[in-house]
Amino acid sequence: MERMEFTILLQPTTKIGRVRFNDESSTIYFQTRPGGWEYDVDMKRCRTAEQALDWIHQLNAKSWAKPHMTDFLSIMFSAISSTLWSGKA
Repeated sequence: MERMEFTILLQPTTKIGRVRFNDESSTIYFQTRPGGWEYDVDMKRCRTAEQALDWIHQLNAKSWAKPHMTDFLSIMFSAISSTLWSGKA
């Protein structure tokens, strides 16, 4: 399968709730709790639908992430081109 470059549709640093995207590092950071450490998802590891879904499932399994998955998905779907999900990647 050919790997796809993702298109950034966000501001250089976009934040929704406890989730933020940093364009400079191409990374989504997920704050585990207010003032807590951050869990990071390097978008270079989300080049296929399978890789992206793996991250979604991994985070959804974390008790600290479940209440904030909508924010994570909003940022992830904005950072990844829709062609990744349509089978055109």
